This record gives sequence, structure tokens and C-alpha cells, in this order.
Amino acid sequence: MREIIPFRLWLGNIRDVTIENIASNEIVAVFDLAMEELVEQLPRRTLYYRFPLLDGEQSDSDILRLAIESLLLLLKNEIPTLVFCSAGMSRSPSVTAAALSLTNQDELEDSLQNVVQGYPHDISTVLWRDIKTVVEQIRNSSIHNKG
Repeated sequence: MREIIPFRLWLGNIRDVTIENIASNEIVAVFDLAMEELVEQLPRRTLYYRFPLLDGEQSDSDILRLAIESLLLLLKNEIPTLVFCSAGMSRSPSVTAAALSLTNQDELEDSLQNVVQGYPHDISTVLWRDIKTVVEQIRNSSIHNKG
């Protein structure tokens, strides 16, 4: 498990989702992007978000958009959050980069590089293509809604 934003955002894999990690880091929300694994136990007051995504095949764009927008809300509200997937190398860094890009109004590719820099990663090209499309849709709808 690694900290992306001090005291606010962590990335990890299924093995990082432990009561000890959640309690010691004062994590409030657990953001699950794993398809196959299920979380066994969480502290009672933990918020639990689950968006089962796959790396190698086209994602449901509605679920992907809901995942990105949900993480965006957690970030904007500064809720300490752990984002994880099976191995922590594709879905969690990709969706996190998308939400950070929207939060900070950064380029999506720059956000991804910041998230994965210095850490092992294996970003699915299919998932990343879908994320690019969804982020563009969110940006366009945000601009449209402001006008």
C-alpha cells in the first residue's frame, strides 16, 4: 500500500485491505475495483464502494463513469480513501489517475505518470482507452453544465 496524497489517498491491492491498515491510516472509505476477489471484513464505520471492473475487455462505460465520479467526490471532500484492485497495478492506478486529473484539472496522461512513477504497474490498454473516453465525456458535461 502506498500513499498518493498524504493522509487522504492510498493505492493498494487486495492484500492491503486489512483492518490494521485501515485503522492505522485512519482510512474512512475503501474503494474496490476488483472483479474476482471479495473483501472479507472491514471496520464497522468504513464506507465501502465496489465497482467490479476488468482489465482486458471493454468496461461498462456507465459503471466506469460512476466509479470515476465517485472517487472524484471522495477526493473533493477530502475523505481518506484506499483504492485497490487485485494486484494494484492497472485498475486502481488508472481510475485514480482519472479522478485526480479531473480534480486537479491536469492532463490525464500526466496524472497517470504521477500516480505510477517509481512503482510497478501494468496499465491495460483497453481499460485506459475506455477511461480516456469517459474522462472526456465528464469534462464535456462539466463544461456544458456550467454554461
